[in-house]
Amino acid sequence: MRDKNKLSQTSLDRLNGVDDKLIQLVTLAISISPVDFGIAYDGGVRDDIKQKELFDKGYSKKDGIKNKSKHQKAKDGFSKAFDFIPFVNGKPCMDKHYYFMIIAVMFIAADMLNIKIRSGANWDSDNEFITDQTFQDLPHIELL
Repeated sequence: MRDKNKLSQTSLDRLNGVDDKLIQLVTLAISISPVDFGIAYDGGVRDDIKQKELFDKGYSKKDGIKNKSKHQKAKDGFSKAFDFIPFVNGKPCMDKHYYFMIIAVMFIAADMLNIKIRSGANWDSDNEFITDQTFQDLPHIELL
């Protein structure tokens, strides 16, 4: 079982190659979150092949070749996005309510760190998370 309010070594390993600002963000967020979470498999840096695979499965709108994802390394060599997964009673949980609680914590932590982020639950950043998104990617957090 994972320690409450602390990222597992697996999650830390999945953040390898992710921008330091996002690592600071997720580290603070887990420490204040009422819901346990970790970094999802393939939730950090992705190569072109993995991004294309996720696009082909309909999990991403970015094909990784013509349209790069923020999960792919930027010019500075770091990914500008990560995906998280909630844990309830030590097990992964896909209930959207937990995602929204963690997203709120991410924005609180971002504000505390003066980091600008966007959630895959609100691509147009209009604070409407439920009705106006044509593609919801609840686990996704990225730097702006």
